[in-house]
Amino acid sequence: KEAISFISELFSISKNLQIQGRLNLLSSFRNIEGYNLLIFVLESIKLNTPKKEEGQTVITEGNQGLVSNALEILMSYLQSFPVTLNDLCEGSIQSESTLSQERFLSTLVEHMLKTSAQEIKLQLHEFIRFLLDSGDSLIINKFYSVGLKIIADYFTQTSEDSQEDTNNSVSMSKSLGLDIIVKTISEDHYNCKTSIMSLDLIVEVAKLVEFNNKLLNIGVVKFYKALLATNFKPYERKMIQEDSLDCVVKIYSELKNKRNMIGSIIFDLFSKITRNDFCELASHLCSKFEIVKPFLQKCADKHDQKSVPLQEILTKLDHTEEGDKVGENC
Repeated sequence: KEAISFISELFSISKNLQIQGRLNLLSSFRNIEGYNLLIFVLESIKLNTPKKEEGQTVITEGNQGLVSNALEILMSYLQSFPVTLNDLCEGSIQSESTLSQERFLSTLVEHMLKTSAQEIKLQLHEFIRFLLDSGDSLIINKFYSVGLKIIADYFTQTSEDSQEDTNNSVSMSKSLGLDIIVKTISEDHYNCKTSIMSLDLIVEVAKLVEFNNKLLNIGVVKFYKALLATNFKPYERKMIQEDSLDCVVKIYSELKNKRNMIGSIIFDLFSKITRNDFCELASHLCSKFEIVKPFLQKCADKHDQKSVPLQEILTKLDHTEEGDKVGENC
């Protein structure tokens, strides 16, 4: 603990130095023979897998300060000296196998979702986002297959959690998880799209409005907005099939001030629908909700204009000899 506290102080001091001075200080830790700062810090964090049957992490209150300092050191180190997923796994689990990589990422996500320490929860969230920004394709692809599934499983907790979430701990965890998902969606990667569809996240995210939490509601709206921004048609079909955007309309209809932040995000979501010509989705929403017609009616009319004339033509063909001949030829 004393060593971590000492190194943490040095890293804090380094933030006040100029870039070259900061790099020189951090580089000194890399030049100590037989000493690996990365391994030392990761072992200090002790990211053991949370006990699933208890649904809690193994970070005790006594170790929260140690873990928090270690994470701060790790972030400062990685910002100056990028490392690979193999480097991180070697430091924490002493193995470079695929299982170790999956275990490392899953443990990070599980701790972010389940730790009771808010500061550590936020630090892990920042750390995961940093890893996804690293450009390491191995980290990104592993996260699509491992991290997204853990977050999706966490979302599927029973609705009773929304009633018991008195301190907003669960809401905060789900909000952070949503933020990570929105970030992955914005990358518009094929593996991410397949994960979103296979994990049924389009359906599960809509249920999060039951928590009646403003921060979580913002995350829900951003999630669907990010999906629409990809212009991926299977997302649209799924939203129509499952009435997924009903929750967004519900949030909007209950807003007292529709010009606040969440109202602005919903306006932007409606703009995505019209701008990307999701006409069928617009028509679907307009047929159910009067409140969305000022935003989506023009787009919905495009869908109606495309479908109605075709139906009329088919009807006329059914009542003409020419139509009968066409039918026989077919």
